[in-house]
Amino acid sequence: MRPKVRKPRHYKPWLFVIGGLLALGLGGFLAFWGYGALIRPVSSQQVVWEYDQGSLNWSVKSGVAPACNEPLRLEISPVNMSEVVAVGLPGAYRGFNYKAHGGFRMADKTAGKVDVRLPMDANLRSVSRYYESTPGNPYELQYLADFENDCGIAFRFDHLFTLSPELQAVAEKSPPPKKNDTRRDSESEYISIPIKAGTVIATAVGFPSAQNYGFDFGMYDRRQRNEISNNPTWAQLHKTFSAQDYHGICWVTLLPASDAAAAEAMAKDRDNSNTNKPFHLTSDYCSFAPYRTLDFNDGQPTEG
Repeated sequence: MRPKVRKPRHYKPWLFVIGGLLALGLGGFLAFWGYGALIRPVSSQQVVWEYDQGSLNWSVKSGVAPACNEPLRLEISPVNMSEVVAVGLPGAYRGFNYKAHGGFRMADKTAGKVDVRLPMDANLRSVSRYYESTPGNPYELQYLADFENDCGIAFRFDHLFTLSPELQAVAEKSPPPKKNDTRRDSESEYISIPIKAGTVIATAVGFPSAQNYGFDFGMYDRRQRNEISNNPTWAQLHKTFSAQDYHGICWVTLLPASDAAAAEAMAKDRDNSNTNKPFHLTSDYCSFAPYRTLDFNDGQPTEG
């Protein structure tokens, strides 16, 4: 859930890095999101979700998907909100690239050493490793992890710097890291490792050499398309990455109540002095955001 769902259009997501980054390969995106042979059941009982490029919808390829708990809420926040200084909203352009995910910017005093936790019971599907740099700084090893639960909710974490031992063991079996390339080997073994909500999956994030501390977090509902995808103009613009863009959701409001309020406030307060404030208050998924991407440049890419 771009082995990198969208590193092909990857901009330094929302870690507030200035400058564009190299576009990455589609291989990992296609594999994890249901376009390639990588997604295959390990047994007849394994629940496997597959994306159909014809209908532009996800469906259960094998097994029986249980019902998700309703109303949908995260059991725990991905990170301690007292250590967060800014929140990036999902469903917006940043660096001329559309991002279905959002993210968290950590306080400098943490030096990026924070516990990142899985917010809901889910199965670890993949871990990829790659080198990436911020302008004027050396390349650093980064990790991306994808999770999916049987009922159809998926998560993506990116820009993890130090993994938990369990995830590190999986990462060591992935292809050797390359610069700006998060693809997994198409022959990699399909994995499905159950992990409980609250489990620490990483203990450091971001780019230490650049003192840029943050990570990406995306949440996706494979059971149904999101509301904005019903707009034909928007849908056409995002058809290439529909497996992700059509299913991204506003995880900000799904955090535990007190954290949701704090995250929403941070998102609204982000860069109040910046002339591009409207872009920072844009989200195609979050109803509290006053702007949608269609409000600017006819929905075409903007710097954000």
